[in-house]
Amino acid sequence: MALPQLDHLILLLPYHLIKNPPPWLTSSFIISPGGRHADGKTENKLIIFRDGTYIELIAFIDDLQEHREGHWWGDKKPGFIDFALTSLGEHTYSHDAINRRLAVLEGNEFGVKYTAPVKGGRKNENGQDIEWLVTFPEGAKRGEVPFWCHDVTARTLRVPCDNEAYTTHPCGALGGSQVTVLVPESKFAYFTAAYSCITDQQASPGDGAEQFAITAPEQVAGTEALKLCVRKPAHARGEALVDERGGAIAEILIRTAISGQGHSRDYIEEKVDGERRCFER
Repeated sequence: MALPQLDHLILLLPYHLIKNPPPWLTSSFIISPGGRHADGKTENKLIIFRDGTYIELIAFIDDLQEHREGHWWGDKKPGFIDFALTSLGEHTYSHDAINRRLAVLEGNEFGVKYTAPVKGGRKNENGQDIEWLVTFPEGAKRGEVPFWCHDVTARTLRVPCDNEAYTTHPCGALGGSQVTVLVPESKFAYFTAAYSCITDQQASPGDGAEQFAITAPEQVAGTEALKLCVRKPAHARGEALVDERGGAIAEILIRTAISGQGHSRDYIEEKVDGERRCFER
């Protein structure tokens, strides 16, 4: 059975940082063009990796409250707010199949399930229409469990990972290595079981977390193994994060082409308007 694939991660920013990305991003990454979404509420740019995964830098246009109203991320503060998985036509990961597994989950008091796919889209820098289908969860806060994104138009239109001008990053980033989701301790057992249903596999314990194997859309030497981890807060900072956001992306590890001793490169930490928003580690 094919593993689910990491598609992308969502980093919400103030609008001015989308228009003019700050040095804490541009010194490490190439920022690729994005566009305005079809709903006219949000605009994005991308950090694309050679393994086909990417970080989506997104903002509500002009930071207008009216654009937030009714939007699935309308109540989110700046930071990593969500992430998407994808699959290559695998019926195992259709919303019907996932919902069947979730429906029989013992103790599914939170009622997580996935809605039918809805179409999304935007125009790229060349004016081409890009279309996809997104499958969103219900019964959980956005970011506690992944949504799904499947392309209608060619994936290379949305994610031009074959363009070295977009994927040759100053920091040497090749692609994702690990995504860690922090969940409240009271819901840890449930979310571990829910992730088993979503990914259709049993968790493997490791480093204080429950781990699930995922992969990337493209195979790049040295980036084959990807992990999706679910864990409880380890200290007060993590507890404050889940109190504020519910489940939340606590850490993202990116594999690079640069070797080194121990921690072979510095953490690249998210900063918004001069405020450092550290991930729990």
